[in-house]
Formats: sequence, structure tokens, C-alpha cells
Amino acid sequence: MNHEHNDADDSTAESERFLDRRDYLKATGASAVAFAGGIGSTGTVAAAPTNTGSVSGSGYSTTDHGDYVEVTVGQDGQWVCSLGDGDTLSNYLIDITATNANAQINPSGGGWTVENVGFKGISDDAGNYPKKHVAPLVTSGATGTIRHLYMGDGAVTDSRKGAIWVDPDHAGELLIQEAYIAGWADNGLYGSAPGNGPNHTNPGNGGTVKVSDSYSADNETSNFRLGTTGSYLDNCVMEGGSHRSYWGYYEDTELRNCDVTGAPIVVGEDAHEKGKTATVTADNCRYDVDVVLATSTNEFSGSSQGTPDATPPDCVPTTPEEAAKGSGCGSSTEGVIDDFEDGDLSEYAFEAGSSYANVVSSPTHSGSYALEFADASPGAISTSGLNAYPSAGDTFSYWVRASGGADNLNVTWGVQDHDNRYYAKLKPSSGEFYLFTYENGNGQSHSNEHHLSLSQDTWYEIEIQWATDGTQTAVLYDAGGTQLARISMTDSTWSSGGVGYDAYLSSGESVYFDDVRFESSATVVEDFEDGDLSEYSGNTGGYRVQSSTVLEGSRSLEATSTYAQIARTDVTTERGHEYRCRIEAGSGTGAEPSLLACVQDASDPLRDCYWAFPDVSAGEFKLIRRDGDSSTVLDSVTYTLQEATQYELALELATDTVKAVLYDSSGSVAAETTAVSDSTYSGGGVGFYTGGGTPGYYDYVTKTPL
Repeated sequence: MNHEHNDADDSTAESERFLDRRDYLKATGASAVAFAGGIGSTGTVAAAPTNTGSVSGSGYSTTDHGDYVEVTVGQDGQWVCSLGDGDTLSNYLIDITATNANAQINPSGGGWTVENVGFKGISDDAGNYPKKHVAPLVTSGATGTIRHLYMGDGAVTDSRKGAIWVDPDHAGELLIQEAYIAGWADNGLYGSAPGNGPNHTNPGNGGTVKVSDSYSADNETSNFRLGTTGSYLDNCVMEGGSHRSYWGYYEDTELRNCDVTGAPIVVGEDAHEKGKTATVTADNCRYDVDVVLATSTNEFSGSSQGTPDATPPDCVPTTPEEAAKGSGCGSSTEGVIDDFEDGDLSEYAFEAGSSYANVVSSPTHSGSYALEFADASPGAISTSGLNAYPSAGDTFSYWVRASGGADNLNVTWGVQDHDNRYYAKLKPSSGEFYLFTYENGNGQSHSNEHHLSLSQDTWYEIEIQWATDGTQTAVLYDAGGTQLARISMTDSTWSSGGVGYDAYLSSGESVYFDDVRFESSATVVEDFEDGDLSEYSGNTGGYRVQSSTVLEGSRSLEATSTYAQIARTDVTTERGHEYRCRIEAGSGTGAEPSLLACVQDASDPLRDCYWAFPDVSAGEFKLIRRDGDSSTVLDSVTYTLQEATQYELALELATDTVKAVLYDSSGSVAAETTAVSDSTYSGGGVGFYTGGGTPGYYDYVTKTPL
């Protein structure tokens, strides 16, 4: 296989797509039902499965699980879903584990959506079937969207199979968001064909490919490959790969706020004249790899801004089931106040006119658009028309960026009108950060921090923590999540209102705002809906996944043997987060269902870890640190766990403290320890231990930033 040029896919473009539109199928399912009690306030409820496209093929079966449809393709079988204008495929798990099983999704036209889809099983050679599993095409002037996709099981070596191949005829805008792509025997994302020149066997139509919040790793030819001006990667992670992490094949492509490690960034290609003039621009990226120019006429602009972090971006699904169920914060606008993706500012009123305010496609923090104020100070507020507005009790954030020497920008909340609101002021050039109340046109500064080292042309996050008692805290973070400043005030003048933005600019200065949203709700890291315990080690024979006593969804974990302990280390518990788990002790059992965090050895979970332990026999709720065979009780309080009653058990792992909390079914605190200073374990796996008796039940493990 020629890894250097590898254009065989372009020369047989039509063979990469099944175009049959027979066997029209519309799949529906019951909506997920949220837990009725206070505990059910976290997490994301996925939409019902939908397929408004057409399906063809043979040798496959479908199973409706309620929150997703599972397609199982048998040996030598195939399943092909074709989507047209306005069609949607969502909440599907496609199992191609069987020998020579093939599946393909072919969206074409405009306004189509592929959302919450997971491919399960390693793809093999599959005979004469096409070499890609997703083959999108968008018509000119239209947009197509692929969101919350898992293609991480990869393909067998030398099969030349890739995950996503963008048709040369693609002429519109393709958005790919929250994708996990790994282990393919070709390009993970082959997105350069629309840039094929006029002399190419299959000339391209010039469509853009815009990828955000995605992860691609260990793919044979490249992890991501783009080739049209206007195409970019935004907040993406590339890890490993045999030859290239990123390949800017043609024209002028961009890397924005990306992390790259394990394989070089390659610019251009010498097999085609267009490839010899390709350029790549890296803005606020972190990489520890070489940059390779294919020819002396290729260009790369940018420099590494630090050490890359290979962790997949937030909301990227890491299993097929998580993708299909839409788990965690992925695949919806839930939590968004405004991300400017609608491309207009009709929801805003401007204090000094809107002529200096624009929605722009670059720079953006994520997605396709951001708000720009340039050369003057328009001042914008919105009190109606957006998805949602913050109120006391909420935590929310804004991403901001200054350029051209701009040194005075505000983000506002609790907006009543232009003269009445709260705001945080950032002065990047001066290195200052303030909290204000602005009432009847008069500003009062409550708190500030000076001597900050800030930069132009750099994204910063301003997080607002608005407590119900009027305490308001503004926290400033850099793009890597490092806290730079923290200031607070107490003011209860308003408990709700709109949002807005201000800047005080001179000619040539500009500021940008993006990704205004509520802080993510808890991410679900385990819900046992896959029905097995294959990821766990320890006394796995003492547990089973069952559907009789269910705490959330359709399945829960049951302990069937007293003192059994299990853990998994592919799901990590780490500092700076709270971990919660629903538990219940069976009636008349004396069961003590416990949560373990920072497990060091999954085969012996209780040996080294933190342990939230409802000790029924002692009538206490304990926070314990395990070191080998010894236990250190860090703190305990008096409380007896009630049987046949659902609770939520939490471990808070702050930077240098640990705390255990037990919540009742209404969400109220039933028992809590103090936050004990202890930094013995910085991270590790998650696990469960059941003392006292059986059965004990577990479900719905979540992770929330502190």
C-alpha cells in the first residue's frame, strides 16, 4: 500500500457509496424516562431512535432497546443506510463483529443529520464492499452534520479500510462534532477529496469539512486529512498513527486549539500540483511532533503552545453504546446559552448600533462561528430569544479573546436592561480582572485581581458561579483549564436576567465571544446498559447486571456475594471531580453497597483506594483510605443506611482533600464527612464493594467537575 500518495479511493469514487434507496425504514422507540426523584436531575436524556432514510442489504437484524436501535450484521451480511435532504439517523448501534460483515451510512444532499451512532466490532476486509463506513456528501450552499459518533474499534491491518471518506462531489459545508475515530487501516477521516484539482481523475467540488471537539488516533495513513480552504480542526486531539497525525493535503487548512502527539504533522503532497502549494496554520495548538513539508513550496505557520494533552475532548463518546445512547453531554444544544451557530444576532439589542458587531467564522473557540466586536463599542444584551438564561444557583461561562491591543471587554449576566446588570471585566493587556454591579447606569467594583500575565489572540474562559444567597464568583481560566484568577462579591439585587457583552475599542482593535453555556451537567461514566461486566476485574462472579431491581434506565448492577469487590481502570477517577453512584441495599439483607475511587489495582480493588462506606453494623457513614491491607478512617459520622431505599453515594476528590457524601432520594444530604486533607492517590479506577449482606444494587455513576 502506498502510504505516501494513497489516492485509490478517489479514482473509484462511485464504488465507495451504495446508492440503493430501497426498503424504506423508519425506526422509532420510546423516549427515555428520567428518574422521578431529586437524584434524577443530572445527566442527559437521549432522544428516541430515528431513521428517516432508506435501508438496503441482507443478513442483518435489528433490536429496539428503547433509547437506541441495535443493528447486528451477520457473517457476509450488509446494512446500508442512505440519507437525503433533511433526513436524520440517530441513536443507532451498528454491530459488524461478524466475519465479512459490512455496514455503510451514505448521507447526501443538505440539512441531513447523523447523530448518536456507534460502530461496534473490528472491520475486516469484507470482500468487495466499499472501504469506508461513512461516506458523506453535501450539496452547494447546504450543511450536513455528523455528531456524537464512535468509530474506535478500527479495522484489521492491510484491509485499507477507513472510517469516514468525504465524496469528491461534496460542495457544501460538512460539520463533524464529537467523533471518536481510531485504529483504521487507512485515513481515519479522509476529507481531502473535495479539493481534488481539475486534472484529477475525480475532480473535487470544493466543499469544506469542519471538525470540532473530536479525537482520532492510531490510524495507518493519517488521523485527519483535509484539503479545502475553509476546512479546519477545532479543539481536536490526534494521537499516534503510523505515518501522520494531521495531513493538510491541498489548499489552506487550519488547526485551532488542537493537541497533537505521536506522529508528524504533514503539509502537502508531491503527487499532484495542488498538493505542492498546500499550507497549514496552527493557532493555539500544542504538539511535540515534527512538522514535515512535502515540498519546498509548502508552508506551515504557527508554533507549539505547550505540552499536548491526549485526553479526548469533553463529550466525545468512548464506546459504541455511549455514542448510540447519546450519553453524557454529547450531541445536543442542552446547556448552550449562545454559541452563535445560528449565524445571526437577532436575539440582541445594541446600545450603540449593530454595525460593529458581526458573527464571524474565524477565530472561533469551537464550532463554526463566534461573535466579533471590531473598531468600536456596540454593547449587546439579550433578554429573550436564546435557548436559556442563567439565574441564581447556576454556573455558566463565556469564552473571550482580544486582538489588536484591545484591553477592555465585559461579559454580563442578570441583565435587566443596558443600565442594570452584573458584569466581569477583563483587561488582557493590563492584566486586570474585575467584578461589577451596574445599577441605574452607575458601576460599582466589588473585587479585582491585578498583575495577571495575559496575551492577545488567546482564548480565555470566564466562569461565573452565581449562588442563591447572592455570592457571585468569577474564575478566569486559560485554554488548558489552568485557573489564573478568582474573585468574588455578594450582591442580591437581581436573581435572574439576560446576558450580554461589552467592549471599549479603538480603531484596529477587536474582541471575540463564543461558547456561552451552562457548565456541563454530570457526565455518565457507567450505567450498566451494555449488560455485561467485561471491563471489570476482581470478584466478577459476585456481581451480575440485571433488569429486575433497576435504579436508572433498564439495567442495574447487583451484588450477589457478600464482600465481593470489582473495579475497572479504563474509566478513571481523578482530582478536581465529584463521582456519584446510586445505591440500594436489598430488604432484610444488611447490605453495605460502597463506592471506591482512585483504585490502583482492578484485580484487588479494595487494596489501595478511597472508600465511601455506609457501615450498617456500626451505624456510621465512613470515609476510608485503604493502603495495602490496612484501613485509615479519615472521617466518620453517625448514620444507618435504610434498606430498600435508594440513595446517591458521592466521593469528592478536590486537589488535596477528599470528602464523602450520602444523598437521600430527594437529593438532600443524609450524611457527609468533612473534607479531609489527603493527597495519597491522584487518580485511578472506579469500583464497588458490598459488605454486610446481599443483594446490594448500583447504577448511574457520574462525574462532575468541582
